[in-house]
Amino acid sequence: MQEINKIVRDAEKLALEGKIEQALAIFLDAIDKYKPADTELADEAAFQMGYFLFEQHFYVESIETWKKLQEKGSHKEEISEIIEEAFIVPNKKEFQSIYEKNLREYKKQIHAEKICGYEELPVYFIPAEIGVYYLYGKNEKQIGEKVAVSAIEYSDDEIFSGENAFDTVVFWKNWKYTEPMKMKQRNHKQMVCFLSDTSVPFSYLQLPEFEELFQKEWHIFDELGGMKAFFHEHKELSLPRIFKGIQEEAELFQRWMESEHEFRCSKEGRENRNILLTIGIPSYNRGHRALQNVRNLQRLFYDSEIEFLICDNCSQLNIEGYQEIEKLAEEDCRITYYRFPDKPGDNPSPAETVKRAAGKFCCLLSDEDLVYLENVWKYLYLIQKYESTVSFINAAGRGYYHDNVNKKYEKGESAFQRVFWGLNYMSGLMFKTEIYHKLKLYNLYHWQTEGGQGNFFKRGYAHNVAAMRCALETDIYTSGELMFQEGKEDEFSASYREVKSKEVLEFATVDNRLKQLRGVVDLLNEWKDMLSPSIIKCCYRSAVAKVFMLIDLIRRQGRVIECSFKEAHDHILRAGIDEVKQLDIDLEDSEYADMVIEFSYWYIEYTKACTEK
Repeated sequence: MQEINKIVRDAEKLALEGKIEQALAIFLDAIDKYKPADTELADEAAFQMGYFLFEQHFYVESIETWKKLQEKGSHKEEISEIIEEAFIVPNKKEFQSIYEKNLREYKKQIHAEKICGYEELPVYFIPAEIGVYYLYGKNEKQIGEKVAVSAIEYSDDEIFSGENAFDTVVFWKNWKYTEPMKMKQRNHKQMVCFLSDTSVPFSYLQLPEFEELFQKEWHIFDELGGMKAFFHEHKELSLPRIFKGIQEEAELFQRWMESEHEFRCSKEGRENRNILLTIGIPSYNRGHRALQNVRNLQRLFYDSEIEFLICDNCSQLNIEGYQEIEKLAEEDCRITYYRFPDKPGDNPSPAETVKRAAGKFCCLLSDEDLVYLENVWKYLYLIQKYESTVSFINAAGRGYYHDNVNKKYEKGESAFQRVFWGLNYMSGLMFKTEIYHKLKLYNLYHWQTEGGQGNFFKRGYAHNVAAMRCALETDIYTSGELMFQEGKEDEFSASYREVKSKEVLEFATVDNRLKQLRGVVDLLNEWKDMLSPSIIKCCYRSAVAKVFMLIDLIRRQGRVIECSFKEAHDHILRAGIDEVKQLDIDLEDSEYADMVIEFSYWYIEYTKACTEK
């Protein structure tokens, strides 16, 4: 022991000189020296090193050192005396005050017959540093695991690559103390339930950070029957779908979940107050495809969070599928079926779909496409996280928008440019229904009221125009997580017209593409007070490039247009040069010349590709 005393004196002397690292090296060298031959001396050196660290205010390192010694069974009583004297007793009144305050404020979320008093708690906290604690077993007098409760900013990429961060979680018998904390750190809105006959869940109420970490989305139950009754009564809350520590009782929970889910899908149990997501399917003459889609969606285990809305454009063909959907809606009240009363195929069904949606967001989905059910939780999580700031989410498909990144764009020009004429496909476009109504975006589809002389860009890409408008009002979000798988379009559903004995896709003619370009100009002029001249010019350039690309896409697909592709490029070049003059902005001669050169370059490149073919 004399050797140990000398080591302590030497270390303290170095500490007075500010040489902490050298002092620690003395202890570590001694531990290495004694460990092989004399474990008792090695443990004594480690114990004294822990005390030295404590005196130097390195509390985490000190507690870690003593924790390891206690786990070995060495100096157990001495260490517990120091811990209680230095950490537990001085902080007891503060922790008790916090506990009692939280108990009062969150009592409604405790559904147990017996409320645990502070003195009955099995676990106390050792404060090591701000937001970092160690558990201390009251009865065992043993230092437990380290608990970090400070806020951690997880990226959405990290969330999506891990465990489901949306569904309600139940902790029953065997679970790690830090597990609920880690789940709440990933998503503080995720509901956590404790189903336990012990007082362990109550111990979280001691934490000063309890409100920040757990907030209101947590509940304590002392028996399964009480938890069942709670979720049966509160049908607007998400059912538990993640269970920790249930082991051999898994089948018991599975039966309960299936029974409660079936009830929530019934007329009696349906709750519409907290629908986060409507999956809206505009459909015309493809009841068989819509029916296939709905049956796929019925496999989703979500109920109060979701709605399936089918908007039938007064179909005249394949109506048997729609009739079957109506029957399914009688049994599964997540399904809402609406049929326009007149004008077959001529109604603004995508707009009506969003307009009629009960969810906070409505995801448009073509009836030929199928949802990736396993990824729906990711979009429910996004809505839950961003519903107060984001008005539009662009979800990814396997072929469309697959290059999206998980990113939030601030409202204004950067968000506008991100979606400007970039959302050709309707599936995966998710609109916040409140904003959709506020801005009356459903009016974008009513171009027919102007005698067919309305904005052809709004006509062809009303869903894209709606997203562009949202981007000017609030933040938007793009996600690369797969939401849908594109199906094959039925040939009869495409609109053709005959030109010089050629069947030409109506929407893909050069004439319609140039009308859409004029529509872009009108739209940019309409919104000129919300966009800078530089952004308007940039968007116009990309619009002309888009027309060239869309016509060339038809060529690469082996389809035809109403003229030769070289003639088409001539028309686009002339229109691109002429329409720029219609922009209601000041344009320098040099800027105009640059655009002419740029458009001419594209003309040459596309014509060359056409000639080479």
